[in-house]
Amino acid sequence: MKRALRILGIGLLSLIVLVVGGSAAVYYLVGFDRLVDEAIAQALPSVEEALGRKVRVGAVKTGFFPTLSVEVPQIAVSGAEGEPDLFSASAVEVDVALWKALFSFGKTLEIGDVRVREPRVVVLRRADGSLSIDDLLSAKEKEPAPETEERPAAWPENLRIGRIRIESGALYLVDAEKLGDDGDLRQAALSYVEAIDLGVENLGLRERIAVEVSLAALAPQKNFRLAFQAGPLDSIPPEGIPPLRDLRIEASEFALRSVGAFLGEAGRPLEEARLTAELAIPALVPGEPIRVDGKLAVAGLRMDGGSPVDLRTVIAAGIDLEAGDVEIGSLLVDVGGMRLSGRGAVRSATSLPRVEGLEIRSEAIRLETLLALLPQLRASLPEGSDLRGPLHLEVLGSGDAAAQKLRARVDLGEAEIRVPGALAKPASVPLALSADVDLAQGGATVHEIRFRLSELDLALDGKVESFDPPAFDLKLAAKPFSFDAMVRLSPAIAQSLAETQTSASGQGSVEGHLRGKGSSVDARLSAALLGARLSVPQARVEGDIRLAARFSGDPASAWQAGLDLDAGSARLSVPEWVEKAPQTPLVARVEVQRQGQLVRVPAFDVRLGELRLSAEGSLDLGGGDSALVLTLPRADLARLRATFPAIPERFGSGHLEGSVRVQGDPARPGSLALTIPSFSGRIGASDFAFQGSVRNLDAPEIHASVRSSFLDLDALMGEGEGEKEEREAAPKEDRPELRKIRARADLHLARARFTERDLSNVVATAILEDGVFRLEEARFDLYGGRVSAAGSQAEIWRGKMPYQVRLAVRDVDVGAAIAGETGKASPLAGRGNVDVELAGTGTDREDFERNLRGAWTLSMKEGRVTGPDLSGTAIRSLSAVPALAGRSIPSERNLRDLFGRFVVENGQMNLEQPMRLELGQAELELGGAVGIFGDLRLQGRTRLPPALLASISGGRCRPDAPVEVPISIFGPPSSPSVRADGEAVAIALAKTCLAGKVEDAVEKLVGEEKVQKARELEQTARREAEEAAARARAEAEKQKRELERQAQQAKKEAEKKAQQKTQDAAKKARDEVKKRLGF
Repeated sequence: MKRALRILGIGLLSLIVLVVGGSAAVYYLVGFDRLVDEAIAQALPSVEEALGRKVRVGAVKTGFFPTLSVEVPQIAVSGAEGEPDLFSASAVEVDVALWKALFSFGKTLEIGDVRVREPRVVVLRRADGSLSIDDLLSAKEKEPAPETEERPAAWPENLRIGRIRIESGALYLVDAEKLGDDGDLRQAALSYVEAIDLGVENLGLRERIAVEVSLAALAPQKNFRLAFQAGPLDSIPPEGIPPLRDLRIEASEFALRSVGAFLGEAGRPLEEARLTAELAIPALVPGEPIRVDGKLAVAGLRMDGGSPVDLRTVIAAGIDLEAGDVEIGSLLVDVGGMRLSGRGAVRSATSLPRVEGLEIRSEAIRLETLLALLPQLRASLPEGSDLRGPLHLEVLGSGDAAAQKLRARVDLGEAEIRVPGALAKPASVPLALSADVDLAQGGATVHEIRFRLSELDLALDGKVESFDPPAFDLKLAAKPFSFDAMVRLSPAIAQSLAETQTSASGQGSVEGHLRGKGSSVDARLSAALLGARLSVPQARVEGDIRLAARFSGDPASAWQAGLDLDAGSARLSVPEWVEKAPQTPLVARVEVQRQGQLVRVPAFDVRLGELRLSAEGSLDLGGGDSALVLTLPRADLARLRATFPAIPERFGSGHLEGSVRVQGDPARPGSLALTIPSFSGRIGASDFAFQGSVRNLDAPEIHASVRSSFLDLDALMGEGEGEKEEREAAPKEDRPELRKIRARADLHLARARFTERDLSNVVATAILEDGVFRLEEARFDLYGGRVSAAGSQAEIWRGKMPYQVRLAVRDVDVGAAIAGETGKASPLAGRGNVDVELAGTGTDREDFERNLRGAWTLSMKEGRVTGPDLSGTAIRSLSAVPALAGRSIPSERNLRDLFGRFVVENGQMNLEQPMRLELGQAELELGGAVGIFGDLRLQGRTRLPPALLASISGGRCRPDAPVEVPISIFGPPSSPSVRADGEAVAIALAKTCLAGKVEDAVEKLVGEEKVQKARELEQTARREAEEAAARARAEAEKQKRELERQAQQAKKEAEKKAQQKTQDAAKKARDEVKKRLGF
């Protein structure tokens, strides 16, 4: 037997030696170092391409016994040119438990140790504010989203990592401008963290891992430690926050700037702050109680624009969210000397709360100190606000399972509060809220819940017999209080009373009662102001005002409610707002009842001066056919405005009357339907009759019809210049909610005034669908012609609104149209036709110049030039010829057959082909362009027929062909300037008249002394023609450069937006990184 065992032992030993020796032989013969180096060399190019950085790796070293080990030394990721390495590490070492994998036949995969030695990350903040890692962080944002969401590869079930270590790591945020040639990172650092040691142990599925981090932030010694256990882990990485246990945080003078520097502007409050903390949280596990013990202090915390403050907290507390229990062993919060302390417990806060020894008290809290520490709160107050003085807070609770007592108080009575236009409370005026309540046996006794403001002392008391089911009886009352004391809380009224040394009189009262049992509730509230008298510039009040409200029944199914207001005998005056005389009604009586799904209105009578509203009928909340009809009897607007002068003056004369039919459940806007069978009236000079309906307020469907003999929309809209400028200056943002509306409106207007234009015989049908406003039909008479705008449309939901304009104008008075549109005398008279088809985006001047496209045509069969004398200007230029001096030269103003088609692009309207027209015996041909806003830039020629020239020259000049006179028209259309080249005309006329004649004939016609002059004029004309051509080429080149500049500007704006998008993406990525790092 011993021999057999010895043989077996020798055999096993031989097998082991054989396996180990064979493996070693294979290891050394194969050369793993070389294989790994070759694999890394092959992978580096793709890694460098992905990173956009050069990557350096040292020669790999591998080991075989007792574990398979790999050491990759000298790893570095280069920075941009001239910048230090973004990342470097002296070595990464990995030990793999190879034998476990072999002997378990691959069932166990264990990496014993992963060690990263001396990793260093250097992030540069450049002069433009960008970071050297922005391109890396934003690269992922630029990647196209996959068509299907790819789930990350699952962590292998049998893989476990025994330990992960990061040793002596460092992180630097460096100001690139301060980084010297010596490469001293500390000297140039905005922030740095060194001596980073991170350990993670036992990483694997269903394992509880241990994590420990320690580092030195802006300090030579370690000043921050964090340790916790997490798990068991159901997935790696975990989804959400895994259960945490034994969480410990220790910090000693930890400079929060080391974190804040990475947050940009958001980290500014942390620039001078230092954290000292010792916190222990035994467990952060869903469903388990949470307990926090320790202390935390932040010194030098400063909000942007605020004063520096020290914050200190000491806490020993626990909370059980499921049970609703909060237990405070001790709590102290100290902010700049203002303290809040507490202790005690609250049990079952989620159901019927129970308190045990609860005490919360404030000390030395002052309003002015709070505003100094919280500049955002200070900025939210109106300019000139002044809040100073103490704020007292106290909450006390005691008792046992049978009964508890609760007392609470918030007191600002000693504080001075002045908010311009709203409140002026001196330090001597009370302002407090307090409560004294006993809880016992599922009910409560309310000894007092009290609110005090000046002489208003409002108190609620009573009993709650049971919370479930509810049974209660509570009374609300206020002792009679002085009207004078209350109005003095208004800054303006208080100042006026002080200046006039007068006072207000009258007494106010409030009384209420709330009781109920089970589902039945009975509530009543009344308030009154009796014998009131106040007379100051800001207001005048005389008389009595009473208000009463009531409710009884089951709020869910059957109830009745009422409201009564009576101020009919009172005088109420607020300059520019209300001027109610004692005899003017100001009363309301409303009664509403509900039974099941049916809501009835037995009484509804509201009178506000001349305005009276009544209602009858019912609402079926279940969607039945019943309806509530509100009626507005005829109301005189002049009388109504006399009572309410705040109504704009443009609505100060005329009358209104109509009715509205309401169906559906007001609590469900989608079920509501409003029908207006009739709403008519006269406002100023305008009259109207309106009918319409609205269904489904969630996605409204609107139908409307308007008829009028005259509708002055300019007067009714009444938009002042300031309002117009404010509206135009407002940012134009998309309004997608408009896409939900579907509407159809029909207009029949005998006459209308809109944008200072007088229209007549208006017939229009407008459609709004999916945010697009479209004129299905639009016809009206304007400037003596008939206009059709059918087919025009605009995407009104867009901030920069795309639109299409289609106009067909027939037989329009051109003179009246030009004069009406420009406000100046028209240079043309006659009747013509205009066709317009334009499209664009945006309605600002720059939008029109950049985006307006399309064409329009103008045609006139006959007409007259009433402005500059176009033919006369050309003809009068012939007076330079001595032979024609002193002769009568006729002026032709009648025109025929004018036609022009303008193509709109690049900020101007270009004639598609020269425009031709007849002016008496002369023919005019014009080319060029007209600016988007009307400025003329036309050039052409006038053809003078031979008969006209013969007539002018007294028969001495009979040319064989017409003479062409260069002409240009420029300036505004209301007062254009016309220029003709007279000297060139004289030369042309002389040449034409003397063609084929001898030189002395020229002398006889124009005089010997003029021959040389004529030649000079001819040369001058040629030179000017060449100069004009050069100017035209220069103008074309200028327009080309301008278009190129605009294109370049658009490109720069696009690049700027892209850069901003990249920066936003980088910031988002940085924020995500910070979030993942716990910053």
